[in-house]
Amino acid sequence: MSEIKEQWSTAQMQHYWTPDGREIVTMPSWREYQKRDAKGNQHGGIRDANLDKGWLLAPPQKPMVGCPHCDKWHETKKEVVECGVAKAKLTRKWDKWAKRNNKQTDTGDLEAQIRELQALVGRLVNGHVLQHKTDDTETDTRDKET
Repeated sequence: MSEIKEQWSTAQMQHYWTPDGREIVTMPSWREYQKRDAKGNQHGGIRDANLDKGWLLAPPQKPMVGCPHCDKWHETKKEVVECGVAKAKLTRKWDKWAKRNNKQTDTGDLEAQIRELQALVGRLVNGHVLQHKTDDTETDTRDKET
C-alpha cells in the first residue's frame, strides 16, 4: 500500500527554487497560452505558470536578495534599499493626492449609519430576527414567551 501512496503522492511534485535560493516542492501549474506573431499567425502551447512567478527549475548559481517592499528579487542589498526609498516616496505622493482630492470631510452621517448597522448585527447575533423596518420601528418575528 505504501508503494501506491508514494507513487501517487510524489509523481506529480516538482522541485522549484526561488531566485534567493529557497526550495519549493509543489505541483506544476499547467496553463494553456495563445500568442500571435508579427504576421498575425496564432501559436499556442502549454506552460508552467510557476515559472511566471520567477521560480527556477534549478538552484540559482548566484542567489538574489528578496525584497520586502515589492515582493520580488534584486541583485544587491543596495537595490533593495533603493526600492524601499522609491516605495516610500510613491506612498507619500499618493497620500498627498488623496488628502488633496478627498472633499468629503463630514463623516458624521456615515458614522451614524455604521453604529446603526452594528446595533442590528448585534441584535441578529443575539437571536433577534427582524422581519422588516418601518419608520424607525422594528418588527420582531420571534415568538414572545409568556
